[in-house]
Amino acid sequence: MKQYNLGGIGKDVELGKKGRKIIGSNSSQIAFVETGGTSAKVSLAAGTAPTHGVRLDQLEQQKSKNLARLDKMVNYNDGTVLVGTADANVYIHKVAIESDVAWTNANDATTITVGDSADPDRLFTAWDPSCQTIDETDHRYTSQTAINAYVTQGAATAGTARVVVWFSGIIDQ
Repeated sequence: MKQYNLGGIGKDVELGKKGRKIIGSNSSQIAFVETGGTSAKVSLAAGTAPTHGVRLDQLEQQKSKNLARLDKMVNYNDGTVLVGTADANVYIHKVAIESDVAWTNANDATTITVGDSADPDRLFTAWDPSCQTIDETDHRYTSQTAINAYVTQGAATAGTARVVVWFSGIIDQ
């Protein structure tokens, strides 16, 4: 039967006989459900307008643009400490080292640098155990890279410090 004067469809639409349903709870929300009422999986194209849904990869791209901070505590006798593993295209803005307590018996041989296995002081050099020191690094890692703090004890017998990395992207701890 042809009915040319229909004003629309009902708020619930069944896709095929006993198939999935689109439930219209109000004019701005819908739900996709299986026949038993549980949520159905839905695939989306990439959102291109402010009112479109977005995919997970689009959300992750936005997350990687945010400025983030990573803190790692090190002790006077730690040696090499993994700060985190940077994903490809992580941008390191700056690195700071804050001495938590006095570094007892620290001398010129007592150092902390921050970098990677190819260049242990790529991100931070010239640490001073008596104050906070900041290095404006400005470095982009083009591939996944482990970032380490390298603590050389020298004559130090006690001391802790906080390594702070400011970055954009994703660093796994």
